[in-house]
Amino acid sequence: SCIHSLCLSCARFAFKDQIVSHSKELICPICESTQDIMRLTFAVPIPLIKAFLREKFSRIAKNGVQECPKCIGQFEKVPGAHSVSCKKCHIAFCQKCLQSSHFPLSCDQMRIWLPKFEEQYKLYCMKKLPRYGICSCGNYVELLTSAIYGYGYANCKECNAYYYMDSNGDWVYHFYEAVTYLKTVDASEIPIYIKKPFAECCAEIRNEIRDRSKIAKIRKPGKELLERKQVDQFINLRFNILKLIEYGTAWLYFERKNRISDKNKEVSKTLNELKLFLDSIVIQITNKNSLKIEENINSLQDSYSKALKMF
Repeated sequence: SCIHSLCLSCARFAFKDQIVSHSKELICPICESTQDIMRLTFAVPIPLIKAFLREKFSRIAKNGVQECPKCIGQFEKVPGAHSVSCKKCHIAFCQKCLQSSHFPLSCDQMRIWLPKFEEQYKLYCMKKLPRYGICSCGNYVELLTSAIYGYGYANCKECNAYYYMDSNGDWVYHFYEAVTYLKTVDASEIPIYIKKPFAECCAEIRNEIRDRSKIAKIRKPGKELLERKQVDQFINLRFNILKLIEYGTAWLYFERKNRISDKNKEVSKTLNELKLFLDSIVIQITNKNSLKIEENINSLQDSYSKALKMF
């Protein structure tokens, strides 16, 4: 490729030595410029060329190819992108840890946040119940009353233990009445893993994401105002915005020492405004108000894009 003349025996030795030494590229022994291996077939045996190309492809695949954790489909990594979406099965995931997309949290922050929040979210939901207790396995369980028979009962989802309230008002294990296993607790006894302002905001957003009825309430009237594809795009935009608000609030939790900084104040304000804007469009759709609906959705998309750039 560089038009230098070489002794054929020396060329064979030099290129063979480079391949055996696992060189990333083949270079000219004189000027060290990168050479096209397909122009060196006169000096390099075909088996060595195959070995070189196989190793080069493996190196590229390791550093530049991403494998989808769900469908095992492969595609090129996106440099600088935190999360990617598989074109085959359409799931979004983090390029680094291969878990569900968690921008703007780092992978290390997510590993700290997730177990704390999941436990807090479970307790947050239970605080809205009139009564709850602690199972022998340590899990919090809901204390219910049978609408038919009027007796109290509880079922632990972690260990499948079943309890009922006896005549003395104690919660006993169904198969061993002599021992009271279930301890009833007050709201003040429930541990707090994440401060209330952050936990409650994220919990409310999580409830909104999991409530499938809200999507149905958008989809049905939305079809009367927009094309089906536009409705699907808005529902997807809504999901992305809610996830950004949830994890953006989590990001503020990790940055709480800098809560008085201008950036943190601006992030908090932007997330609040984004939620209000989203809610206003959802109300507009459910009320079947077509006035500037497409323009408003485009404006919401722009606001979402600007919010992403803040992190």
